[in-house]
Amino acid sequence: MGDVNVTVQFGREKKAIAVTTDAKVEFLMQEMERETGVPQRSQKLIFKGKVLLPNMTITDAKLTNGAKIMLMSSKGGVQTAGQAAAARANEEKEKKLAHMASLMPNTGSTQKRPATTSSAEQLTPEQARAASWSKTGIVGLRDSSLMEVPSEALALGPSARVMDIGGNRLSSLPEALGSLSGLQRLRLSKNSLTFEGLPGPMLSALTNLTTLALDDNQLDRLPDALASLAQLRFLSAEQNVLVELPAGLGQLKKLEVLKLRGNRLPALCTELGDCEALGELDASDNKLTVIPESLAKLQRLKALLLDNNLVAKVPPIVLKECGALGTLSLHGNPITAEQLRETDGYSEYQERRITKYDKQIGMRTMMSRDGFDEGADAQEWQHW
Repeated sequence: MGDVNVTVQFGREKKAIAVTTDAKVEFLMQEMERETGVPQRSQKLIFKGKVLLPNMTITDAKLTNGAKIMLMSSKGGVQTAGQAAAARANEEKEKKLAHMASLMPNTGSTQKRPATTSSAEQLTPEQARAASWSKTGIVGLRDSSLMEVPSEALALGPSARVMDIGGNRLSSLPEALGSLSGLQRLRLSKNSLTFEGLPGPMLSALTNLTTLALDDNQLDRLPDALASLAQLRFLSAEQNVLVELPAGLGQLKKLEVLKLRGNRLPALCTELGDCEALGELDASDNKLTVIPESLAKLQRLKALLLDNNLVAKVPPIVLKECGALGTLSLHGNPITAEQLRETDGYSEYQERRITKYDKQIGMRTMMSRDGFDEGADAQEWQHW
């Protein structure tokens, strides 16, 4: 058993604390309550993007000499010394201005005195940003060259509803992101995320997600934990390196849109047929050779986009029983338009397509210059 020296920062204040390795994080919280007046119940200690729990030992929390910890105070906490000093200074300034005004002659003018600087204007840019996030529930961090999720964002807890952290340099996400259990939309596109960098427990905790964007990363698989996202309606994982899909996708009963364009998928999992709300499936630019017959169960599927794959035929049951299917795109596949027309069930599909086309004409929808798209190429497309 030894001692380690850590630094806890609260606002602009820093407190050095010596603690034994077998002590609990609760000890640090007690010390900070004594120093700052912030009650333990309002404290959140964050180290390297992870929230430290009171019952964790210093060793479990991986705190070593020189470790820097951030203290966040939840609603109802106290001001930092800097904030309190700023508030006192503003109060004194207000008193002086009021005294000066009382000495000036009354000219009857109704002109208002310029407002003085409020205490909110004394916040640092980081504090102001965190205050805005807390007020709106929207965390915007797109294209910020980030390599990790800021601790101020993780400290928001369930109050965060939307997070856009796309266009950064993240290779992994902290498990503490799971504390944002109120998130409804999460955009993680254009990072460097890998399968190993998406902790299952973190994803499983985001049970309110309706939209998840994972495009343009380095994912070769999708986590099984996605099956826990029962409210998910939109899932996009385009332009990754996916080679397989988890069977748990079939548990997403509310999923309406699934985008998988630009991966390396040799097959679609049969469990997709259980996504009963699915209306659009785009798996273009992959290595698919067959269309699962289980997709015939999708009675709300309107668009099936499979361009630039290796599909040579369409299961007749899909053409017959997908009652809402009006768009089947197979350009850039071995199957030709003539072969598609000769497939059993094509007449039923054709009838639905014509109905859709007539509606578009009736609504004066702009059509492609090629007119009524057959859905496949006139000649077999050669893949080199």
